Amino acid sequence: MKMPSSLIAEGERGHRRGVVLGLTMAELLLLLLFCLLLVSASIAQRKDERIAELQASANLDITVGQLADMRAELARLQALFPKAALPLPPANWTELVAAKAVIDGLTEKGIDAAPTSDPTLRKLLLEISEAKAADPRLLDRLEKMLSASNDRSADAESSMQWPPMITLSDDGYTFERGSAALTDAFRARLQTKVTDDVLSLLTRYKVDVVEIVGHTDEQKINPAKPSNLDAVAISAMNGASAISDLTPADNAGLGLSRAIAVANALIQTGRLGSVKIIPLSAAQLVMPGDIIADGSHVGDVRERRRIEIRVRRSSDGGTN
Repeated sequence: MKMPSSLIAEGERGHRRGVVLGLTMAELLLLLLFCLLLVSASIAQRKDERIAELQASANLDITVGQLADMRAELARLQALFPKAALPLPPANWTELVAAKAVIDGLTEKGIDAAPTSDPTLRKLLLEISEAKAADPRLLDRLEKMLSASNDRSADAESSMQWPPMITLSDDGYTFERGSAALTDAFRARLQTKVTDDVLSLLTRYKVDVVEIVGHTDEQKINPAKPSNLDAVAISAMNGASAISDLTPADNAGLGLSRAIAVANALIQTGRLGSVKIIPLSAAQLVMPGDIIADGSHVGDVRERRRIEIRVRRSSDGGTN
């Protein structure tokens, strides 16, 4: 049976309604899904690329930081040794590394590569940095020169400073009125802490003379006997006579007797060796604080009955 042509035409129109660009609806949906998958894959790839970029950026930051440290170190070296200044990295960074290694090695040995005006030393440092290797002979020369330079600097610094004075004036260090006798506590402190302090000053300032100055207050002395210091002072200083054998007739003699008593206590420790110990007297003339007395502070003033200790070099300039 033959179908009517109108029905056939209507069916063809219905079929065309389900086709777009030659594709059925099912095919179109599959194509759309495929495109979505492509977009997702592109987004994921871009995310991975961004992560890789961030990681590379982090690594780059470390490298830049290291380079900044190198430049800072080079600037320090250039300030220390301007005539031996090295070019900035990265062009000649091996010279910087070599120079820094030299200074670090010397620092580990306790040698201070401090700024110096010695042109020979600067030239030597430049030679080492240009060698790009730690030549033992160059290092040995540099070590010796730096040691000598630092010793000279230390000597110059010490010679420009006045050693501090040790003042003994509190209750444990003062004398009774009119007396040069040392109490047991006074003697014990002289032979321990005070001796330690004196030795420290002798070593630090490279000196060999200890001056001991005895002081008194302004009370007058009324001795029962005339002074015998002219006859006994030397033997008392040498330890041949006792301090109690000394009879001062005035404050000048009393100050000297007190200085001799302290000198004997220090000598008896046996720790000062061949150091020259000189007793002196300031009597009542100098008040605490290096103030010259004006005679208005009379009476029993314990703090003025004191000892002052100072160190210096021998008058001939020699040291032991």
